[in-house]
Amino acid sequence: MSVTINAHQLGRLIDKVRGHIGSEYTPVLHGIRLDVDSTYLHAVATDRYTVAVARYRHDGEQNGEPLARTIPAPYLCTLREWISTQEGQHSVRISTEAGRLVFATPHAEMRIPGHGRPGIPGLAGPAPQRGQPAW
Repeated sequence: MSVTINAHQLGRLIDKVRGHIGSEYTPVLHGIRLDVDSTYLHAVATDRYTVAVARYRHDGEQNGEPLARTIPAPYLCTLREWISTQEGQHSVRISTEAGRLVFATPHAEMRIPGHGRPGIPGLAGPAPQRGQPAW
């Protein structure tokens, strides 16, 4: 699974939602969630009180299944700096491998841990079974 986005646009997506990341005391909210469907790349962040969503209409070059991974907050500064070193018109291919997100351009590649946990418990995914807590 992979998707291609312009380096400048990827930086803008991250910048738009970065201020809404939850604290390090709530690990599931401490990062930016990337979700890719057949039309859009979504960047989502929440701190439990506000939600920020930014989207980019990609050119349909998504390969494989929909991509859904979280970029952990400790890696965002490094990733954002790496993106800013790329020329704006260069394409960045976002793909996954075992436990990692891979950001690749024609001249460089960056790999960071990225987990695929299914969203926020109790708010996303199937409803809890009777007698089971929502978390």
